Amino acid sequence: MELGEKVLPVAVELKKPELESLAQLTIGSGMTYIGNFAEAKSFITEGLRIARKINHIENICLGLNALAVYHMNTGDYNKAIALFYECADQAQKGHLEWLEALVRFNIGAIYTSMGKWSKGLKEFKYALEYFKKIGDDSYISRTLTNIAVNYSSWGDYKMSLSYYKKSLESLRSVGDLVGETSVLNNIGEIYKDTGEYEKALEYYQKALDRALELKSKLHEAIPLIGLGEVYWLLENYSLAEQYSNEALKIFSSIEMTEGIARSYHILGEVSLARGDLKDALEYAFKSKKLADESGIMDLQEKVCLLISKVYQKEGDVGKAFRFYKEYSVIKDSLFNKTQSQQLAQLRSEMELQDKESQIELLQRDNQIKDFLIKKQREQVFALLAGIFLLFALSFAVFRYNKVRRKTNNLLILKNKRILDQHKELIKLSETKDRFMAIIGHDLRNPIGAFKDTLEQLADYPEMFPEDVRRQIINELRGEAENTYFLLDNLLLWAKSQKQNIHLKMEPFRINEMIDSSILLNSRLAENKKIKLATFFSGNFTVFADQNMVALILRNLLSNAIKFTPQGGNVQVISKKKDDDFIEISVIDDGVGIPDDMKKHLFDKHWHTFTYGTNNEKGSGLGLMLCSEFIEQNRGTISVESTPGKGSIFRFTLKRHKSSKLG
Repeated sequence: MELGEKVLPVAVELKKPELESLAQLTIGSGMTYIGNFAEAKSFITEGLRIARKINHIENICLGLNALAVYHMNTGDYNKAIALFYECADQAQKGHLEWLEALVRFNIGAIYTSMGKWSKGLKEFKYALEYFKKIGDDSYISRTLTNIAVNYSSWGDYKMSLSYYKKSLESLRSVGDLVGETSVLNNIGEIYKDTGEYEKALEYYQKALDRALELKSKLHEAIPLIGLGEVYWLLENYSLAEQYSNEALKIFSSIEMTEGIARSYHILGEVSLARGDLKDALEYAFKSKKLADESGIMDLQEKVCLLISKVYQKEGDVGKAFRFYKEYSVIKDSLFNKTQSQQLAQLRSEMELQDKESQIELLQRDNQIKDFLIKKQREQVFALLAGIFLLFALSFAVFRYNKVRRKTNNLLILKNKRILDQHKELIKLSETKDRFMAIIGHDLRNPIGAFKDTLEQLADYPEMFPEDVRRQIINELRGEAENTYFLLDNLLLWAKSQKQNIHLKMEPFRINEMIDSSILLNSRLAENKKIKLATFFSGNFTVFADQNMVALILRNLLSNAIKFTPQGGNVQVISKKKDDDFIEISVIDDGVGIPDDMKKHLFDKHWHTFTYGTNNEKGSGLGLMLCSEFIEQNRGTISVESTPGKGSIFRFTLKRHKSSKLG
């Protein structure tokens, strides 16, 4: 930073934009490194602006990387990842291999923070190979540290400690005080997670001592919050409050979102332990707001449980139950996420082995065929050696070409069969993955919630007053209807993937079917005081599969009600689109759909979980079914939506022209 500050005025005076850009980026990166985020961003942004202006690839990469690190430390992980990948692309174009390795290292760090440990480990291993190749001991040490963090996140503490010890030795040998501070703190984290609190305090204190030598506020605050959490676990609430407040003060001064959120959480736990329920709730909701904004799922889980405990102490059973249910959903999601990552890693390894085996078999098969062709050619020449030369040559050429064509045809057919089987396997794998993800998330969670709630109602009936019991029973009924609806969709979709659904095209009146669907969904609408209305510009008859169209209408109406707030409006309109098609529109004035989600709504390779305005669950499966069934009925589907204003889903069906009524 000092050197950058000396270079900057000289570079400006000499009109050297390349050096001016580098000086700005050096100062900004240094400020980020010591936790002075507010000032860091202005230097980084200016340095990047100059680099883009003169199209200096290396400085552009340095600027993008520094800006991404800034966003990573201030909690905007999605922005950070986008900038890191932009930087990696620029580094590849400029053949800056060392910069690409550095960026891959940083991408690994952010994936680890987000809980995507398989992806993080992959990026770290890429970076480690390069750092070993060039002998960069400092970054080898840091990469080993981050690999240890991955193993710690997976719960493999033995492997994690092994990597930390290797890293610590390496960091001390190169005099990397910053890296040593981080490793000492992380070892403290492991001992805290395994319940060895005395060892945890010892390593947190060592990390704090190194941070004070560094004079880095960021590295000072991190072990402080660790000390606060351990003293809370040891029920020494005075020291827990003291260290957490010190950490909060530093995190607030450097505007580090995650640190502020974790400090609030510990202060909330301490307040609950002391019986200060008002303070506990205030701290907990502050922590939850920041955790929700940054997507820190492990902290969301802890804070929801804390809020549930506070409401239980206050005697507000309804709110305690609501936040406990949210805690259970997040906990299950974290568990499913970990399991899915491990399964994905194993599946990738198995697929790679299968592909290698297939390639080896094909190579051997081709060698055998080449050998057979060679033998046949030799036999032909040997048998026809005594015949007239012209006849012998003609016959040999004819025979050879015939064998080659036959062999080639066999090879083409076999390769086609292999390709067809490969495509079918990919499709089956995708179907299975989506099937298991939906079962794991959308069926496991509500069924688990049923089980927990019913156990509480059965075992502790005295805890639930009559009005709360009625409220819970109504919630369970709604949850049962949603789960049955999802299961029905899931089974239909699975059946469609196996191609066991046969079209039964016939003429029917679409307006009557719309009225029937409106009637089926009327109770759901009444529960949210939503007004359902229809408008028909004619008495139309369409030519389609009635069951499929009924499912399409049911899903679109259900979604419209789900994402429309209390007292809203949902309308269904049918009209003539042209001579060949009828257009049906489902219109709501609900929450709308963001642009980044809208383009993926009907993509069968993209899957998301969403929640309605009353926390109703949605898997995106219904829209996939709608898209597939409308396509089978030779129609089209589209969506228009504005966030905060509502959505319009339109689909078309073939008009039955021979009908006198439609």
